[in-house]
Amino acid sequence: HAGGAVNRVPADATAFDARRLEWSVVISGCWPRDQEATMKNRCEAWTLETVRALLPHSVGLYPTDLGPEDAEFVPAAFKTSLGRLQELKKEWDPKNRFSCALPLLQQPAENSAEAAEKPEQE
Repeated sequence: HAGGAVNRVPADATAFDARRLEWSVVISGCWPRDQEATMKNRCEAWTLETVRALLPHSVGLYPTDLGPEDAEFVPAAFKTSLGRLQELKKEWDPKNRFSCALPLLQQPAENSAEAAEKPEQE
């Protein structure tokens, strides 16, 4: 799914911008279950530090590798498509209901979990 025919589509024609990549690196942190209390934070910190260090030397991030807490990496994943995708998101999901898998829009404070529990007003 990288290089070759994928490069024939302009980067701004779809949501996926990083079409000229020749290889992909997946950086994961894992730890033994019995060491979760001591290793989880260390492994997660190492993973984030490594991604931040390598990102300037890459063509971007694969969007499906992002999770709900990865808002800082959204610009690197969508690059030239980000503005267009954010506008579509505002139009098609104005209440930001579909935000748990991918943080395409930064949620304002008023859209916190507390606000989500309030009844809708239409």
